[in-house]
Amino acid sequence: MHKLPQMASVTELRNDYNALIARLSEGPVVLSQRSRAAAVLVSPQEWDQTAQMIKTLQAQLDQERRLRLSNQRYAAYMTDPARSVTQAEFDRQLAEAGLM
Repeated sequence: MHKLPQMASVTELRNDYNALIARLSEGPVVLSQRSRAAAVLVSPQEWDQTAQMIKTLQAQLDQERRLRLSNQRYAAYMTDPARSVTQAEFDRQLAEAGLM
């Protein structure tokens, strides 16, 4: 279960930023301005973890795309061996698809 996000107003940030920064150890703080979310403060450690997670997930997605493309090419080859391509051509196709 996810915790409810910590909320603070922009006024709180202006008046007591040290206390607000200290709250980051408990998780992100959503800053509101006129009762609407305006920004999110996160600790550098949490930012780094999130960025690393995104990078890892993107690499997994790219790997899945390459595998799916490879499987499609293999299936096409199995139905018509004359459609086979060299490794260099396959690498070029991956690069064109932004997967290499």
